[in-house]
Amino acid sequence: MERDISYPSLCLASAFINNNLLLEQRVIKRVMKMNKINVTECVPLDNGNPTTAAPAELLKTLVYLPKGKCATFKEIVENKDFYNGKMISKEKYTTPSEAIYKIIVNNENVYIAGKEENLHLNPKLGFGNFDLTKNPSALKDAIGKKSHPMKSKMVAMTELSVVYGPSSSGKTLVTLSDIRRSILDSTIKGEDVVYVNLDDSAIGLAEKAEILAELNIKMIKVFDIMMLYRMIEENVAKGKILIIDTVKKIANLMYKDQVTDLMKHLKKFTHAGGTIILIAHANKNLGPDGLPVLEGVGDLKNDADCVVRVQRHKDIITMTNDNKSRSYVELEAIFQASKTKDYKSLMHSIKQLNGQEAEDLKLQREQECFKEDNCRLIETISEMIGLFPVLKTKLVKDLIEDTGLSREKIIAILQLLEGDQWDLEKGPNNSKNYSLRTNDKLDEVEDDEEDVKEYLISEGYIPRDEDSFPIATC
Repeated sequence: MERDISYPSLCLASAFINNNLLLEQRVIKRVMKMNKINVTECVPLDNGNPTTAAPAELLKTLVYLPKGKCATFKEIVENKDFYNGKMISKEKYTTPSEAIYKIIVNNENVYIAGKEENLHLNPKLGFGNFDLTKNPSALKDAIGKKSHPMKSKMVAMTELSVVYGPSSSGKTLVTLSDIRRSILDSTIKGEDVVYVNLDDSAIGLAEKAEILAELNIKMIKVFDIMMLYRMIEENVAKGKILIIDTVKKIANLMYKDQVTDLMKHLKKFTHAGGTIILIAHANKNLGPDGLPVLEGVGDLKNDADCVVRVQRHKDIITMTNDNKSRSYVELEAIFQASKTKDYKSLMHSIKQLNGQEAEDLKLQREQECFKEDNCRLIETISEMIGLFPVLKTKLVKDLIEDTGLSREKIIAILQLLEGDQWDLEKGPNNSKNYSLRTNDKLDEVEDDEEDVKEYLISEGYIPRDEDSFPIATC
């Protein structure tokens, strides 16, 4: 039986699988060859023959003029006006009729013209089509037409993005939901999306497989860097969107060399026209400003084109651009989800909110969650403010000493609950003072107290004028 040897990777597939190093070397060499960049700008000589740039070593070559005189190519370039139009040869003591190469000077360019080809002796530094300044208007048009795989425009195509957040913040949910919206309105095709699910249980895998199948999204539970190189080599990377959930399953994020190496490989994929979205976790501890911190070494954030922080407060999920100057994406997107526990229904329920109403609802949920989790801290701040306005600088200093929290976090807490628990007002000499808000529910409390009195009277109790019936205001 004959074996097809027209494509080595087909007939030697089993050998390559058993020797991943051999396969990796083969693919990487092809990728390097494919991405080879010329650094010289060779100006063609208009005589119908191809022109190539002379390498530096060739400038030392000695050539001969008729009657035995010699010169190097370097000397010819340096004295181009003298040598212009002269005939040269490789051999000594040739006659003018035997010399087959001619020196031609065109402006600043010096050529050796032969019968079938030309040699450009002094090419300039240049990167050809890789030089973006060659056609800035086209580049501007490309930026203007920048597309986004997610309807919220929090991630851009052909970029390496990191979407991270605390556990149960909804980072995977909101990413897949946003991708789904883009597929439904035909911004992208489901068949161009690959979801690498490395973080789910068997039940989770089955649940997501059913949902993604309806969108024609591919889902796999294995990943290898060589998959990217195969996609590049086989010319199927362009326009494809790869979501890796989660990134810590393919590299130890605490080791700088592993993260740096990973990001380098992933960038190869985006440079070939692909898009990568890495789902990542946040540290257990918040940062000095009270916000989640991306897990791992700083290279994960620094080497990404875009970093998106995901936070959840009850039914509100917020995506915030955490690396604002590196990508053509929106600064923030606010979503609202239902309370259902069914993943499919939950994904379908997510809707993006816009405008001031979205901002107000986001702030309201943040305040509610903070108050529920930090009753004692709020009580401490209220006690320090007291009955009379207090200088902001003094309050911040006292709270740092009392709570041990950072200045950034104290200020963030005070700002979060401004207009809810306390107000910030201008004082004398442009000072800023905090004061407790008056209880907007006092009238309601008095009404409730009257209702209690009426009820007790109806039950036969006759209250005295000094009796009081305190009603909780919280």
